Amino acid sequence: MFKTFHFIVLLSSFHLILVQDFKRVCYMRADPEIPVDYIIRSQLCSHIIIGFVSVVDNLIEMDETNHLFLKRCKTTVTESNSNEVLLMLSVGGGNNDRGFHSAALNDANRKKFAISSIEVINKYGLNGIDIDWEFPSWGNLYVDDKNNFNLLLKELRQTFDMYPNANNNSGPLVLSAAVAAQYTIIERSYVIPELSKYVDFINLMTYDYYIFHWYWPFVGHNSPLFARPIELGLFSTFNTKWSANHWNKMGADKSKIIVGIPTYGRSFRMLFRWLHIPGTPVVSSTGDKSYSQICEEYISDSGTTVRVDTSSRVPYGYKGSYWFTYESEDSASEKAKWIKDNGFGGVMTFSLNADDFKNKCTTNELFPIHSAIKRTTI
Repeated sequence: MFKTFHFIVLLSSFHLILVQDFKRVCYMRADPEIPVDYIIRSQLCSHIIIGFVSVVDNLIEMDETNHLFLKRCKTTVTESNSNEVLLMLSVGGGNNDRGFHSAALNDANRKKFAISSIEVINKYGLNGIDIDWEFPSWGNLYVDDKNNFNLLLKELRQTFDMYPNANNNSGPLVLSAAVAAQYTIIERSYVIPELSKYVDFINLMTYDYYIFHWYWPFVGHNSPLFARPIELGLFSTFNTKWSANHWNKMGADKSKIIVGIPTYGRSFRMLFRWLHIPGTPVVSSTGDKSYSQICEEYISDSGTTVRVDTSSRVPYGYKGSYWFTYESEDSASEKAKWIKDNGFGGVMTFSLNADDFKNKCTTNELFPIHSAIKRTTI
């Protein structure tokens, strides 16, 4: 009897550890309107990554906007006694190397950048750094950046291990990397087993599968969970399931892969307004739109038709000449369940800013997409 009870207690404790290890990593840009207090107190995220800052002369360059926002976030964590929410800073972002080529180029530069990271962490009381290099060796002739990226991560790892977290009792300093989900970029930009070795977790950007270009004038889901049956060859890789499994297959520790869910959508102007299926030709794109904007401009309009792609498991819609792709509470919840059920390390969202914190949608709930993810994964 006692042995049976003891076993059940141990099993329950083990389950609790597994649940706690599942991460909800949220990116957030500096914005004076975003309710930081609500985000932190409601524990929507286990990790909040604030971005983005640049690399200049192999040092992290902090602008005034991010300086003030980081202080605000740290003050909120301290005052609310929410030390279980970890604050990190993302360096990089966008579609260029943001100074990473130089910072990763040689041993001296890498050491200089690593020490700069420690100084920023200590100054703002952070828990770690996220490296968002978009993308090593991609779109340039710097073929060595692919390997130098790992050397930079190695230097950061060794430096972080030498400097225990002096800011609070939340454990050692955390290192993460944001990486691409598209096959062509993965092949060009990463040596995956080495990368996985040095980081605590990998933020897999499983979105932006379809972006309008003059040479690619077609609509598609921003972040489908699964491929559609008619998608073959390279097209069959444009989905969350393929990207997450491919990173694992290529050598990334599954428990370190944090699979992305976007809270923003995208709209396009169709060439033929009567043709609504994914893959239809378009003439332009209106760019990224927050969930609030999607609700306000499209979903709330009686002239809008909303559909769910039963194969890809994501919603889309059309109104007049416009076709839009977005994430809903239901699709985000289904993705989060798939991510957890398949043994990945957690969910990453981009971003808190693009979720509906202005009550423009019909849920009467702040951050409805993040709230749905939390309910699904706790």
